[in-house]
Amino acid sequence: MGRQPNSHIQPDCVLYGGLHWQVVVGSGGLKRLMAQARLQGRTHSVISGASFRSFGAITQTNIEKRGLLTHHSAAACFARLSARGSHAVVVNLGAARFLLLAVSDGAVLVKGDQYFSDSETAQAALQELSESSPNLSARYIEDGEEFCVRFRHIVHWRPSFNL
Repeated sequence: MGRQPNSHIQPDCVLYGGLHWQVVVGSGGLKRLMAQARLQGRTHSVISGASFRSFGAITQTNIEKRGLLTHHSAAACFARLSARGSHAVVVNLGAARFLLLAVSDGAVLVKGDQYFSDSETAQAALQELSESSPNLSARYIEDGEEFCVRFRHIVHWRPSFNL
């Protein structure tokens, strides 16, 4: 099977990016967002954050099923690593693929999970996020493989990835 354009295969897992994120509001917010995602044809979802939560969904028709690979949201993992404060990164994944991740207090921001095909566009999106959020700590990471390796050490790395 070929690699999905929004996935990044690691030795023991597949990281997905480019999910559509929304803020979970109210007690029935998650149920409403899940129903809305189903109606939009989304096939997989994940929740990020503790006190401030966000819901991400994606449409995947050809999920990698090789070996014992596990599937995870790159943005949700980054949010878990960045539980305090507001952080954003552009990660160079190689092969003209750049991933923008942005989180605040452990929850993924609405525009905080995007793939780009060139560095300039990715960095412009990062700059736009930085200007709209003055407390955002933003950086560019050249070595995407080294950055993604850190995700393996997250204890709670089991998002619910099915709607």
